[in-house]
Amino acid sequence: MVGLGNPGIDSTCKPARHDDQMVILSRDDKHIILDTVTTSWICCDQDVLDLYMKCDGSRSVADLAKETHHEMTPTVLHTLHKLGLVSMRAEEDIRKPPDWPDRLELEIAVLKLTWRCNLSCRYCYAECGKLGQDMPLKVARKIIDRIFELPQNRVGIQWGGGEPLLAFPVIQEAAKYALRKAKKSGKEVKFVMQTNGTMLDRHIEKRLRKLKTGFGVSIDGPEQINDQTRVFGDGTSSYKQVEDSMRKLESMPACIITLTRANAPNVEEVIRHFARLGIRTLKINPCRPLGRGQNNRDICLDPLSFADYKIRAIEEILRLRKSGFEIQIPGNTEVIVRNFLNSSRKNANCYSSPSCGAGMRMLGIDVNGDVYPCEELTGVRAYLCGNLLEQSLDDIFSNSSTMSRLRARTVYNLAKCRECSWRHFCGGGCASAAAGEYGDIMREDPHCEFRKKYFEYILWKLALSQPRDWIEP
Repeated sequence: MVGLGNPGIDSTCKPARHDDQMVILSRDDKHIILDTVTTSWICCDQDVLDLYMKCDGSRSVADLAKETHHEMTPTVLHTLHKLGLVSMRAEEDIRKPPDWPDRLELEIAVLKLTWRCNLSCRYCYAECGKLGQDMPLKVARKIIDRIFELPQNRVGIQWGGGEPLLAFPVIQEAAKYALRKAKKSGKEVKFVMQTNGTMLDRHIEKRLRKLKTGFGVSIDGPEQINDQTRVFGDGTSSYKQVEDSMRKLESMPACIITLTRANAPNVEEVIRHFARLGIRTLKINPCRPLGRGQNNRDICLDPLSFADYKIRAIEEILRLRKSGFEIQIPGNTEVIVRNFLNSSRKNANCYSSPSCGAGMRMLGIDVNGDVYPCEELTGVRAYLCGNLLEQSLDDIFSNSSTMSRLRARTVYNLAKCRECSWRHFCGGGCASAAAGEYGDIMREDPHCEFRKKYFEYILWKLALSQPRDWIEP
């Protein structure tokens, strides 16, 4: 056997490409070879693509080296094989889709501490307002007990609402309780919270930091833009109070922007405004027709328009980064970037494979201990899984018919997803969005066309740039 200068290659092997699972994307003189099962990919020139196309299982590595008259041919073939883009033996099949756990692997439990909110946002999926139930502290403690019963060593809890700071005393006592349990059990617990920002001040910030609770603020742009969608219950402006609150903090929090027809046409202005405020970390979400959004569908963007505006936002962020602003790529885009850079593991919430992770990696828990597969489905009785005052999480996971349905919601069982090239990047998209739009979790994400366009945009940007242009080390 001849090594051809590369000990990882046997010259007698006959490389074969996986035609049925491969997609070729081309732009000018560059090409991307993409494995739609393992999500491995490579960006290459025409010579490498030509070599790849010659890998039909009929010629050996030595034959291909002679045919191409190129000394690097064995090395290129080794790289393609290592990425799983070609097989070296007829019986070899390394194209394995991601496995799905057969037990609950909870990464984040969102505890809805209150259904109350002092704002009345036009697109609030939870339809929270002035009145609503709060979670009693004894219920919060019982939920924490149940979470710590799980065998995992790391626990994630999000304080949700409504506006969670309206239930701040519960946050304080429940977080202290969880921290004591973590210390006693040798486990790690992490808390996060999303707030509308109207109640923040330096005092609350310090107490949240002491309770190891990270937090972000929801805001949609400068005053005249933000106040078209995010106002107090009486219709008055919320922006000045939110900005004043953030300026009082020791450091600027991360922010979530919801793109709507009100702010999307001025998305570059919105991004620059946040950069000038000193906001370093963003997340850009779509406006979905859920809750109040169902009654205000006119402000929701269609999927392809949302893709266009989000791409404009990313391009503006990249320009700002090049000009010296310390602003990060939005968190939900960074997840996609990291998934592209590490094809061996797709387990980020909402962008995992072969499903979004609802009911398996994330849960929504109502004020009375009721368990739902996802925060956005909390309170929708059709998706109730059980109650933590009466059952353990293992019991609920094993015996809930809703959980069984969620486990069946994979890209293998969703008709529109089954043959899609992006299925293992996407995982079928958001189950709660499918439930809200179609009344059926066994449907694809209604933002399917957004995901296809956005994934291809991100992949080309990565292929033609450097990872450090996109994410922090």
